[in-house]
Amino acid sequence: MKKYFIIFLLTLSVITGYSQKRKKIYVNENFTEIIFSEYKKGLKSGLFTATEIVNDTATFLKLRYAEYFGTLNTKKKKQLNSLFNKRFKVDTTKTWLIHYIDTLPNKKEMPKVSGVIVYDSLNKEKGVFSSKTKFRKNFRINSKYKHKHVSSYADYLKKAKDEREKVSKKVDFLHIYDFNKGAPSNTLEEYNYYKDNVSVFKRIFSDGVLNYKTIIVYPNGDFYLTHYNNIKKEKKLLRNNFFRKRKKKWLKSHLNK
Repeated sequence: MKKYFIIFLLTLSVITGYSQKRKKIYVNENFTEIIFSEYKKGLKSGLFTATEIVNDTATFLKLRYAEYFGTLNTKKKKQLNSLFNKRFKVDTTKTWLIHYIDTLPNKKEMPKVSGVIVYDSLNKEKGVFSSKTKFRKNFRINSKYKHKHVSSYADYLKKAKDEREKVSKKVDFLHIYDFNKGAPSNTLEEYNYYKDNVSVFKRIFSDGVLNYKTIIVYPNGDFYLTHYNNIKKEKKLLRNNFFRKRKKKWLKSHLNK
């Protein structure tokens, strides 16, 4: 899919290359150009989110599946089973819950206390709230400012531990990452963090622009993808009956879109 998208971008770059002003181009989930009303309809449906891709001549506004249900073919599932069993020592008879992380943080650069940092219009630090609750209480005052939630290393580990404890032992729960800026290797091993050395997740579980953050794979090859982490929803989708009902509903909604 990525190869076709690169060709798509290069083709459109030639078409729009004569325009001095960067042009907005709307594309659907398959990278096909659409009109604005179709793009807007897709967003309103709740079935899609959007991402922005910019090159020298154009800004591409692309629809992305908010969530996606699919099935790996037998060959691809066997390849994953072999890779997971050999590299990660994962039980291939279990369902897998995978959280994909593009970049792991540097422990030394993380704040000592979790909180919310607020920035002004010039992107300079305006203030720090020591908790999300205090930030929300002051949100009206600071609504014109950009803000960023930050986590201490201790809270980062606590979240990973809490999530792991909420998931059944019948499920293999993994964290797959692409790049490590400085998280200790002993911690990664303890919490089942593994590097995607062969970029299998970029090739299989991506929408052509970004990787999906949550991946659920059943032993028969059925899978679920979303760009968000929500452990409560994931636990429901790890129940076979709920998974099948949600998949049926999702397929119906996309056939009727």
